Amino acid sequence: MVQKQEFYRQTIQEAAASLHTDPKRGLSAQEAERRLWENGENRLPEAEKKSVLQSFLEQLNDPLIYVLLAAALISVLLGEYSDAGIIAFVVCLNAAVGVLQEGKAQRALDSLKQLMQPRAVVIRDGSEQEIPAAKLVVGDLVCLQAGAMVPADLRLVEAEKLQLQEAALTGENLPVQKQTARLSGKQGGRIPLGDRNNMTFLSTMVSAGRGTGMVCAVGLQTQIGKIAALMHESREETTPLQKKLGELGKFLSLGSLGICIVLFLLAIVQKRPVFDMLLTAISLAVAAVPEGLPAVVTLCLALSVTRMAKINTIIRRLPSVETLGAVSVVCSDKTGTLTQNKMTVEACFADQKLLPAERMNVKRNRDLFLAMLLCNDAQIEKSRVGDPTELALLDFGARYGFEKNALGTSFERKKENAFDSDRKMMSVLCREQGKLTWYVKGAADRILKRCSQVMVWGQPVPMTQAHRQQILAGV
Repeated sequence: MVQKQEFYRQTIQEAAASLHTDPKRGLSAQEAERRLWENGENRLPEAEKKSVLQSFLEQLNDPLIYVLLAAALISVLLGEYSDAGIIAFVVCLNAAVGVLQEGKAQRALDSLKQLMQPRAVVIRDGSEQEIPAAKLVVGDLVCLQAGAMVPADLRLVEAEKLQLQEAALTGENLPVQKQTARLSGKQGGRIPLGDRNNMTFLSTMVSAGRGTGMVCAVGLQTQIGKIAALMHESREETTPLQKKLGELGKFLSLGSLGICIVLFLLAIVQKRPVFDMLLTAISLAVAAVPEGLPAVVTLCLALSVTRMAKINTIIRRLPSVETLGAVSVVCSDKTGTLTQNKMTVEACFADQKLLPAERMNVKRNRDLFLAMLLCNDAQIEKSRVGDPTELALLDFGARYGFEKNALGTSFERKKENAFDSDRKMMSVLCREQGKLTWYVKGAADRILKRCSQVMVWGQPVPMTQAHRQQILAGV
């Protein structure tokens, strides 16, 4: 029997039957409302917000602060009220700065969440409508298009050249081509998440094409939701600075206690007034505590957090900024996880040599720029949608004044042969003023085999084997 979560093993009709929905008309408005009331909204649970008092007490949860509080208490017992007041002031100032800074960070994060409330296009009762993604329920029929974020885990019903960027979930940088047929796997074994190409997952992005899918999981039941649940279960780790300050606090505590014991024993051996020596020992122990250290550390961290905020980086907890400073090596499996996932053109082979991107001659290499932009399915005008390589080519053309949309009015695309792994090329046929021209891009070795001419300083000359070797060596 197919398990409920393994919709990728089911046909579209079987999955629709399991979800009690229509793969063409979707749910009725009444049924969607009933399921929403019964199962709750499509949201990931948020951690319970701490009160100001809880945040303040959390700032005091530090071994060095314990030492300072003990020193303040002893100062009161010794009648040194001014010392006790100074220590108490420093401790409260330290905690207040921490609470204020973390409160600012939390408010900034809350504002970002309000700005990023996702919406979804669904088909209910056979007609499309846009609703908040939180109102999606299992069985809803969701429409996907390029540039949209997937609002829940979906079993695809329709996929027209649909490609998704799933780096956030799988770490794979390249877009994944989707289809609608059922998957079986070898000998009925489970198929890895990244290979379930008839499914889409919450928080992934549609990079090209369009499609529709039935919601098969929402909230915590989604793949991202399961990761979120694991994160909630994990405990907070102490930062390197917190560990060092904790060790310092223990050292000062043991040192102060040692001083008291040694002086007390000396008083007994030398037959001095025991009470006077006890007071002296305690005073020395209090004097050994660096009252200003926590305040100095907190202020330094607060200044660092402020500097990070100026470059659009929000640090929620003060000690976390020190953790960033302690990093010496960053290990990442693929680009697109910690990097911007953005490619750029750095050099071009033109005029018989490899030229830096900023030294291209537009007049002599116009055809090269036309091929970059016309043999391209990406878009950058309204939103950045498409393959990272094609986006890089559009950006490069824009640097020299070539805009794809502007060219589209003069060059009418009549035919397209999409890129595939066998040909290793993409080609488009365009008409300009009645003249038909094929523009091709792809693997250099495949293209050169089909070339009879090469442009040399803006003029076509017969292609020779020497030319091919020179170009391949250059690229």
